[in-house]
Amino acid sequence: MNQNAINNYDWKKLQRKLEGALTDVALNNLMHTLGDWESTYKGFGISPEGWDLINELRHPIFERFQDKIFNLGTSATQINIALLAKWLVVKSKKIGIAETIKNLHDYLSEEKNSAYRITALPSLEIEGSINLNENLYLSSECPEGLEETLSKHLFETNNWSYPYSFIIEKLDIPIIHDDFFSQGHLGTENIFEICNLLSLLTENNAPAPLAHWILLSPNIPFSSIIDGSKIWYPELKLSDHPEVVSNAQGHLFKSLREKYKNIEVNKKKPIDVGLYRLVSAINTRNKTQKAIDLGISLECILTAPNTKDQLSLQFRTIGSLLTGNTLEERKQHYEIYKAIYSLRSQAVHNGEISQEEKISGRGKVPSYQVLNEGIALAKTAFISLINRGGLDSDGYVDLMLSKNHE
Repeated sequence: MNQNAINNYDWKKLQRKLEGALTDVALNNLMHTLGDWESTYKGFGISPEGWDLINELRHPIFERFQDKIFNLGTSATQINIALLAKWLVVKSKKIGIAETIKNLHDYLSEEKNSAYRITALPSLEIEGSINLNENLYLSSECPEGLEETLSKHLFETNNWSYPYSFIIEKLDIPIIHDDFFSQGHLGTENIFEICNLLSLLTENNAPAPLAHWILLSPNIPFSSIIDGSKIWYPELKLSDHPEVVSNAQGHLFKSLREKYKNIEVNKKKPIDVGLYRLVSAINTRNKTQKAIDLGISLECILTAPNTKDQLSLQFRTIGSLLTGNTLEERKQHYEIYKAIYSLRSQAVHNGEISQEEKISGRGKVPSYQVLNEGIALAKTAFISLINRGGLDSDGYVDLMLSKNHE
């Protein structure tokens, strides 16, 4: 839009029209519709003042809002000037007419839609904020001005696992909708990466995403009106035990993530699969399923790629080398890994696991305790592997044959 045209438009006239329509209940409650919106909205009881505002928005300066496609990142929808009139009314009631018109004026000069991808993590509280880069952070507070909209979306999920924390990613979305951009802008890799790595630091449950929404910044036209489509993850087991990530844990997480991101792609792939399974193992309550998920999670990182040699022995040996600091500690861990492998085999082949497992030097240990100890060891093993930069086939051999284990 030509800046001179923007500046020369009679903004005071629009302000007067908006003042007249401010009490229009029908305009305030207008529903989003596609196609012939004028015919549809004529039955809504919009006041003459409301139509005056709509008609003023037919001015060429607002052409980008007249039956155009509005880009929302991973989706797009048709907009019209009546919806713009609704946004002006709703927004003016919250921040005042002058500030609302200023937002519209400023937006006409923009070539992007400012938005946030907000992912809800139930049963999680984060002390302060964890800033990962200039556009990505974790917080228990949502962006200013979006509290009401996000609360509505959370209420609609029917998940009452409070408190919530959020993965918040700032987005600059081109105004023109492009299918190629949408397909390449899903961004879920950040969501899973963050949750998986956080699961190595929490004590009881693993953070898992309930859903995410792309919400327009509150100063962008149509914010809270056409945005907010939910992307959810029904395959995930959600956390239901409240966790707190302290500031100290937040610093550990940032350091761990930096090391993780530097791992070579081929070394990272089995870690990714293993972490996904570990989250499932941590959050499930069924012992049989927990044994399967934990066994798969550990096998992803405790056996060398493309090998068929003594998987059970590799499982125990690599695991104890990654998690034990002394010979005695490695021996203890070796027996726990052995019991975990046994429980996984029982679950897969028998459909159930024993109530107890015999562990050398300890006697019979309840299977639930073995699984809990195994999850704690798995977290340590993943952290150790990430700190090492991952392992390839040669790396597994080097680890097993190295004498520097004290």
